[in-house]
Amino acid sequence: MIERGTLTDEFVRFNKASLRLHYGIHHSDATIQTKLGLAEPKGFLTVHDQEIVAGAVGYRWPITLRRHRALPAAGIGEIAVLPSHRRRGLLRALLREHLRESAEEGCAVAVLNASEGGIYGRFGYAPVTADCTHSWDTRGAGLRPSPSGPAPGYTVDMPGAELLRTVLPGLFAAYQRATPGELERSAPWWRARWDSPEAVGAAQDTHHVLVRAPDGTASGYACWHRPTAWSLGSGAGPVVVEELVALDHHTVRALLTCFAELDLCSEVILRRRPLADPVRRQLDDPRRMRVAEVNDRLWARVLDVPAVAEACLTLLDAPLTLLVHDTDGRPPAQWDIVPGADGPRCVGSVRRAVDLELAIDDLTAVLLGAATAPELAAVGRVVEHTDGSTLILARALAASSRPHCSTAF
Repeated sequence: MIERGTLTDEFVRFNKASLRLHYGIHHSDATIQTKLGLAEPKGFLTVHDQEIVAGAVGYRWPITLRRHRALPAAGIGEIAVLPSHRRRGLLRALLREHLRESAEEGCAVAVLNASEGGIYGRFGYAPVTADCTHSWDTRGAGLRPSPSGPAPGYTVDMPGAELLRTVLPGLFAAYQRATPGELERSAPWWRARWDSPEAVGAAQDTHHVLVRAPDGTASGYACWHRPTAWSLGSGAGPVVVEELVALDHHTVRALLTCFAELDLCSEVILRRRPLADPVRRQLDDPRRMRVAEVNDRLWARVLDVPAVAEACLTLLDAPLTLLVHDTDGRPPAQWDIVPGADGPRCVGSVRRAVDLELAIDDLTAVLLGAATAPELAAVGRVVEHTDGSTLILARALAASSRPHCSTAF
């Protein structure tokens, strides 16, 4: 039933019609070609009934799970089923095939962006990152003094396109490696960013500012635009910051100062930021920055429990045995997590009594840092068979920060 192949003109037509029908999105053929060109070469899943009636697109990138520790991830997107073929199990078939092949190809995690929240949990996916939009009233705004004193020498400028194309990919790569939940951006992704920004969810009319540290090296950047044109008598208006990337807190401060002092700007809208955004703590009045919108971004499902557990866990006080319930009728799996000389090890076992029992989506949320075992135990999502085992697991993950993903696909 499921066919796997390369990008075809028929798939482009199917995708273009699906975007218009389901989302009201009207992309040009060139934009769709560019976006689909970021997929795996043979990552196009289709179901035919004289024509394509259902389809999906597979992607591959490394995902950062812990600071400077990444594993291969399998993404799926552009999932669509024609209305004439609904209720026939085609979505389930597409996802099953994607998960099966991704696991066989060695991907440790499967990820997607969910158009509807009630669909993907049944396949073992859990929401692990949130996209937050902050609104910052910059009229009279100031920044708190740094405990370490001022850091002179950081400069902000607006470089030309050629320099941006050279510098930004490397800056983002350094940020991505240090940010749990973030996906790697390939060279084709960056080419699409410059030549067809809509294909990667970026604004068309975007300005860039670049920050340099005192030694002259680039330390961060921001992409921004004005959503409305100025007119006589309109006064100051909003500025939208689509992306803010900083490798240290001095760079964050330099970028915030830049936008606070921008001419004809009364509000800075920061998009794709973490929910508990640390930039708020730089402000002398944190109430000036309010949460305007929150949406889940990345949904994930662990495919390789030992690989993900060993990548995410740090110091383990005592051995743990987990009983993990899967989806689609798969039998539960039992895993032993034991201390090791090079960090905790995770192996399949049925020898020890079970300490913790949970579902695969909840295990994903815990390992990737979206929730803690005690938090989920408090609402009945984790069953503690051995007293104190949720705290042991929580301490083993205490070094992790909440994941965040700003990369659209």
